[in-house]
Amino acid sequence: MTADEERAIAGLWAQGLSVREIADRVGYAEQTVRIFAHTHRELCPYRRPHMRTPEKVTRMWALHRRGKSWAAIARELGVADSTIWLWRHTSEEGEQ
Repeated sequence: MTADEERAIAGLWAQGLSVREIADRVGYAEQTVRIFAHTHRELCPYRRPHMRTPEKVTRMWALHRRGKSWAAIARELGVADSTIWLWRHTSEEGEQ
């Protein structure tokens, strides 16, 4: 993938195009675009509102200190149990 193609993907991502639309425009497979977006979050940030935010991570740790189970925390934050597992293992308690 050339630097021009990477810039094109980042630009289309910023415009809100779907992975399929981006793949069609740049001539790559959808999976290639997904992998690029995943490995270049500085160019292709998360677009889903339920994804990790500093506020949600802080809330996760606060709920944990209150004795809530990880599954209950996931339900309360509206994310999957596996998302909570990932957040737990990629952040320090109190980290924002």
